[in-house]
Amino acid sequence: PSVVTPAGALGALTIDENGNWIYNVDNADVQYLAQDETKVETFTVASVDGTTHDIVITITGVNDSAVISGDAIGAVTEDDTDPILTDSGVLTLTDADTGEAKFDPASVVTPAGALGALTIDADGNWDYQVDNADVQYLKAGETKQEVFSVASIDGTTHDITVTINGINEIPDAMNDSKVTQDPRIRLDEDPDYGTMQYNVDNQGWQDMVVGEEYDANAQVRFVPDEATIQTMTRDIKVGSFDANPNTPEFNGPISTSHWGTVSGTTAVFEENGTTITTKSSSGPLTAYNTYGHLGSGIGDNDNSGLSQGEKLSITIDGEDINEVTFRLSGLGSYFDEISPNATKVKITAFDENGDLIDTQSGYRQSGSYEDYYSFTTDRPVKTFELTTSGSNGTYVVQNMVISKTLADAFVLTTIQADNSETPNHVALDLNYDDADVTLDMSDKKLIDNDITKGELYVEESETLIIAASALLENDSDIDGGTLSITSVQNAIGGAVTINGSGDIEFTASSGYVGKATFEYTISDAQGGSDTATVNINVGATDNTYSWSSDTVGTDDDPGRAVIDTFDSSQDIIDLRGFVAASSVWSSTDIAQNVQFTKVDGNTQISLLDNNDELVQSITLDGIAINDFTGTNTAGMSDAEVLSHLVSEEKLLISDTYGHEGDDVLSGTPGDDVFRSGMGNDTFRILDENAGSSANPTTDTIMNFNVNNDVIDLSDLLPDSPTTQDLLDHIEVEINDDINDLTDTPTTTLAVTDENGGVSKVVMNNVGWNELGINDVAASQETIIAKLVDQLNVVNVDG
Repeated sequence: PSVVTPAGALGALTIDENGNWIYNVDNADVQYLAQDETKVETFTVASVDGTTHDIVITITGVNDSAVISGDAIGAVTEDDTDPILTDSGVLTLTDADTGEAKFDPASVVTPAGALGALTIDADGNWDYQVDNADVQYLKAGETKQEVFSVASIDGTTHDITVTINGINEIPDAMNDSKVTQDPRIRLDEDPDYGTMQYNVDNQGWQDMVVGEEYDANAQVRFVPDEATIQTMTRDIKVGSFDANPNTPEFNGPISTSHWGTVSGTTAVFEENGTTITTKSSSGPLTAYNTYGHLGSGIGDNDNSGLSQGEKLSITIDGEDINEVTFRLSGLGSYFDEISPNATKVKITAFDENGDLIDTQSGYRQSGSYEDYYSFTTDRPVKTFELTTSGSNGTYVVQNMVISKTLADAFVLTTIQADNSETPNHVALDLNYDDADVTLDMSDKKLIDNDITKGELYVEESETLIIAASALLENDSDIDGGTLSITSVQNAIGGAVTINGSGDIEFTASSGYVGKATFEYTISDAQGGSDTATVNINVGATDNTYSWSSDTVGTDDDPGRAVIDTFDSSQDIIDLRGFVAASSVWSSTDIAQNVQFTKVDGNTQISLLDNNDELVQSITLDGIAINDFTGTNTAGMSDAEVLSHLVSEEKLLISDTYGHEGDDVLSGTPGDDVFRSGMGNDTFRILDENAGSSANPTTDTIMNFNVNNDVIDLSDLLPDSPTTQDLLDHIEVEINDDINDLTDTPTTTLAVTDENGGVSKVVMNNVGWNELGINDVAASQETIIAKLVDQLNVVNVDG
């Protein structure tokens, strides 16, 4: 048998004489064929007689998987380059299939959450890029792996793994001048008839001290002085009192006899020298629902208790009463403000002259058939009138408590986070029955929760504690590490340390005023650190340096004082206790004992006894005498220097007596007698010297000059007071008989300050003529306007 093999055939074919043929081809020789690619080989065979026939063989290709190798591992490290971190490599590809040894650039599969991106070209060159900013959160030793898949053009895949390595980032410390601060509270004036206490974190109640600061989260309470209050107050109970006032029905009998001896419209009640007369305006006093009913009480006899236009008057003799509390019953919806028939209970008070004191009224607050209505004033009341206004609601009166109460007050100041201060002048109305009741005053704190930050401030020589957390608040670590303050250093204007609690204590230097700084260093506990600066405002302390006859030395052993922190802009030398002036004084006389000299550029004040012997020297170190006085003293005598210092309020000689120059006289606690000198004098009345409404202080100015002198009431009044403020706080009384030219006129200002204290200022020899007021019936507003705005003898605004 014959076989003709075609040119280029890869295989070989054989055939036997019986026609059985076999085709063989080496598999390795056909690997180049791609998927479904064919190669046809036609072999010709012949019979013995030469007849030919073709045998056609088709070789069909299949896909051969590619083999991928090479650099499939990448890595980048945070902050190696900025802004982009990169790595690259090369993959190699073998594929028996012709033309398939290439990568598909579009085949890259990016894993979910990948930070970077990878690209690859047909030749296997890959490139990875990631934004350095996106990997900053990685800490030292922390990694993130991103696995990308790539494929050849025949679909064979391979993974490329890129590792992102984190490093420790240096933390960022920011300079501080304002920090988050906790508000504080301070008791600026304490009550007269009790004690203010505070309790922080339930650690126990402690007495508050005036001027000291406490955590504003503290509870605050007023503990009354029971014995004193009960000695000075009184409650007189008149009427029928419920055995169990907590039930809706009255438990106990109702009788007009509980109101005293009854005669028609009038009941007279007597107790310990006090007589209380209750009178109905429109009919005999009558009891309603005498036992166990709603609407139990007294009224008139018209079958409806008391109603619009009907009055119950209560007149008091024998006691200075200033409060009444009525318990009313039978109150229906008419007594609600929202009712279309709204009826208001009204109480009016009159003094012993029949003049109106005030009217107070209100709607039902309890929502029940019984409620309390009270009236309180700071003046003795002769008569109370109970009635209604609005619609025609009807009611009866169960009882009343007539009280002599005790006015008290305190000032609780809230120091906000920004160091601004919000004072709260709290008035207390103390009475006999409640003298043992402790009052919660926590709601008197006036915390502004919108204020959270404030400038750092401390006064010279004082210590400021700054919470470490407050300084760290604006510092950051991009790695999210825990920051701590490891050191403080380089203080200017004071000394700085870290205390046992880890907080920072800055103590301002004595005599240093202005901007102070220190540095603090933070650490992230991974070896990273940074430093920032803290700015603090240091304020001057208003110091008064005092000497008296008891504190100076002797002529044998003179005292010597050197003040190296004296601030001539605000500090004061107080010699009141040394001079002990007992009348109007002369600067020439006082200068015999108080002398001023310049020693080595410093001011020296020498105090001499009556034998001209030195008993005390006072050196103002670093303060030239011209700086101390604020003027050029060349050519001035000791008397002139002394007079100038007194007029400028840099030297105190007397609280109550003036001299030939200008004086500011502030008096003392209690009653004072002022005598002005020959200058323009200011009588400054201070709230700290005030008395109470029951026992006001009285300051008498013996020789007030309406042309030269001024009474300064600004410490007692609101800032920038309105005319109504003045009328609310000041009452003027002029005692002057215009028909008697020999009488001694006086003008008295009774001033109630914002704390409820009362100060009386009496100007001797000042009457209608001196004030230039012709109308003796002039109103309070007219008189006050004359004093404040026209004569300018009363200063009300600092």
